[in-house]
Amino acid sequence: MENSFLSEFKERNYFNQCTNSHELEQVMNKNKIRAYIFNDLSQSFEPIFTTPGGSSISVDMDEGTASFDTQVLGVFAIGMEDG
Repeated sequence: MENSFLSEFKERNYFNQCTNSHELEQVMNKNKIRAYIFNDLSQSFEPIFTTPGGSSISVDMDEGTASFDTQVLGVFAIGMEDG
């Protein structure tokens, strides 16, 4: 499914040229990029949800960084959400 902003951008003829529009769509749809924490009991990674008063995940593709708020210490990973 195409990002609604990107589709609107194309419909208004502002979209001129893109090397990889599929990758652009993935980057723009940041809700697909998730932070995960390792659960020792289940031995698997589980998604981290936004903490009360915190901010959701922030991704800077230029710097190659991602940041998010959490209330615990642990082993974390960043990945793409299926779907």
